[in-house]
Amino acid sequence: MTWYARGLGLLSQPPVPEQGTGEATPRFWPSLRTYLVWSLWVSIAFFSIYPTCNWAGSLRSHTFGLYLSAELSIPLVPEMVWVYLSMYVLFLTPPFVLGKEAMKRLGRRLIVGTLLAGAVFLAVPTHLGFPRELPSGPLLRAIYEKIFAVDLPHNMVPSLHVVYSALFLLAFIAEGSRKGLAPLWGLWLVLISSSTVLVHQHHLLDVVSGLGLAVFLHLRLPQEATHAPSPASDSRCGVSDRSSPGRGSGPRDS
Repeated sequence: MTWYARGLGLLSQPPVPEQGTGEATPRFWPSLRTYLVWSLWVSIAFFSIYPTCNWAGSLRSHTFGLYLSAELSIPLVPEMVWVYLSMYVLFLTPPFVLGKEAMKRLGRRLIVGTLLAGAVFLAVPTHLGFPRELPSGPLLRAIYEKIFAVDLPHNMVPSLHVVYSALFLLAFIAEGSRKGLAPLWGLWLVLISSSTVLVHQHHLLDVVSGLGLAVFLHLRLPQEATHAPSPASDSRCGVSDRSSPGRGSGPRDS
């Protein structure tokens, strides 16, 4: 019966944490539930703060132009709008990449980032230096018209587009089970950050400050250490229990 007892013991053990994360292998459905809850809270924070700050900026008699005159010579690259909009793909990615605890940490970072950026928007109202140009192609023209209609050019520093993208991608890079994708996540971050300038939605200071805020939040709200026992310690404990005096070797504990 020893083999039977050992089999039951293996079946009853919790999932083994992956190296580098301290979390068990992410399972989709529990992660999806966590994702939906935190998506709701992040959406409430964003739609409460971002449009309000943009509206408040439009009412200010004086706004700041926090850009260099040389930046205004950067050409519009209309096709980069597809990279710019790829940020929204990142919003759908966490259940497939992150575990529950990592997703909770990401949600907290996104909310705090929104609050801090909103405070800066209100304290330092800004305006866009680029003229708002519409590309000639009908599809791209329609996309830009929609962007211009919903996003007034006042919430500039820091770029919340960059803050959100960087927080998502830094969380994905930190996910130890998918280290091989780190270069892809890093490249995606570089492209999205560049696209905010090339579609004339932001300036260089907006990008740099957005990246700085995201890195700050990622480091200040780090992964919490878990105390899940390692497989080796589980094995040692199992051997100790079976060999301790007065304990039987049958399946009584299962």
